Parts: sequence; structure tokens; C-alpha cells
Amino acid sequence: MGALCEEAIAYEVKYLVEHDPEMKENAIDAEKQIDRNERDIESHCMKLLIHQQPVATDFRVITSALKMISDMERIGDQAKDIAEIAEYVHLSDSSARVHITNMAEIW
Repeated sequence: MGALCEEAIAYEVKYLVEHDPEMKENAIDAEKQIDRNERDIESHCMKLLIHQQPVATDFRVITSALKMISDMERIGDQAKDIAEIAEYVHLSDSSARVHITNMAEIW
């Protein structure tokens, strides 16, 4: 799921810089997969909580996983939102392209 978030960000940065429509679609597709993964993992965690009744360490691991998938799902949503906003932004200034590319590499 983390790798999908990275892919979604890479796609939206590429779309923002190059305006390649395929990159926008890839970002949206990655976000949809992230959403599906979140639902699947959340469902699995809930089943573990209900059926296994974990204690202490196991409980913390499961609740941490729930928090992480929620954060990653939000990252996917934001990557999709940026790709949609990028449709209206045209980076004619080459320095802006360089700065955005550099920021994406830090990620």
C-alpha cells in the first residue's frame, strides 16, 4: 500500500510537470487501488479484533495498522486531488518544474 502511495505521487508529479494525460489516469487508478486495499486491510483488522481478541502488543500492532492505512489512504486521495488540480495549472516556468521535481525526489 505504501508503494502504491509512492506511485500515485510519482504519477501526479509527472502529470503536473509534463501534462501527460496517462499519468493523471495512472494516479487515479492507483488511488482506487489504495482505497480497495484500505477496505480489505481494515476488514481484516476488524476480524482479528473481533475473533482473536488480541491483548497488549498484538492490539497495539493492529490499531497501529489501522492508523497507518488511514494515513496512506489520505495520501492517495491527496495525490489524486493534486492530479486533478494540475489539469488547470500549466508550468511554463522551467524553474517551477525543477523545484517540483526536486520536492518529489525528497519524498
